[in-house]
Amino acid sequence: MTFHAAAPSSCFIVPTSAAEALLPSPNLPFTEVVNFPTPSMSQSNGGPWMPVNFFSPAVPVELLKPSQLSDLCMKPLPTVSEIESIIQFSQQAWEHHHAQSFLYHHLEENTPLPLSIVSVWSGWLNVCTKAQSPWYSALEWQSPLAMDPVLKYQAQEIQLLLQTTPWCALTELPYGTPFHILAKLLSTEWTSSSLTDVLLHRLHHHILTDVHLCEQFVMSEQVEFAVKILQVSQISKPQLTETYQTSPSLQGIRALGEQIFIQEKTFLVVLYLEELCGMPHVGDFKLTL
Repeated sequence: MTFHAAAPSSCFIVPTSAAEALLPSPNLPFTEVVNFPTPSMSQSNGGPWMPVNFFSPAVPVELLKPSQLSDLCMKPLPTVSEIESIIQFSQQAWEHHHAQSFLYHHLEENTPLPLSIVSVWSGWLNVCTKAQSPWYSALEWQSPLAMDPVLKYQAQEIQLLLQTTPWCALTELPYGTPFHILAKLLSTEWTSSSLTDVLLHRLHHHILTDVHLCEQFVMSEQVEFAVKILQVSQISKPQLTETYQTSPSLQGIRALGEQIFIQEKTFLVVLYLEELCGMPHVGDFKLTL
């Protein structure tokens, strides 16, 4: 089998036999995927390695023997960020650098492997970061609760749920929140900023979709509200009353004022903690109660 692909999509497709040997089935439950054999990922940069060095114009060797595939699972990988850079560069390597094969450059190995190994790395990255790492810790944390006289029934329900739910069944919650964030509920990180934001999003949505609550509350996101206040503060005092009443740009703040002071609604300012961190679900911090 050679990999002179006619289209970029075909050369990166993992053959079925290799996919079955190297990657967990989408139907595998959480309790089993956490123990699926995957390569270790480095915790520190061992380079500097350039993504281009992982690609070669050489014709790749065939990976047909089970022992060859097993060996791949034993080879350590670079860091998560380095893997992401390599995956992102792969299309460019194929199109502009005439790459036909992939190298384990970080291990100083020169055997040209099929470009589909890039997709295998992508699969391993997904499994490790979104299933194995978060849910292994969660399962380990909740395991002793099975003996707790108060929480044992809840622990059994959680265990049953994770034993019967395919790890790929739920990849994203509403509002774009990654599903693996919920693993923090089964840990000491249940007050983390990302989980708090999930609750804030849910509360925000609940109020907006409930007619009775909309009659009681008026909401504004923190940034939006700050912009409106700044607009008013920049008006000179002699013109304040007239401008406030007539300016089209201040229609939003006038409507907000009417809802608060005339309709007597309670004003809620929504501030998501991810905005304080700078990046959503990155640099997560724990709130101490």
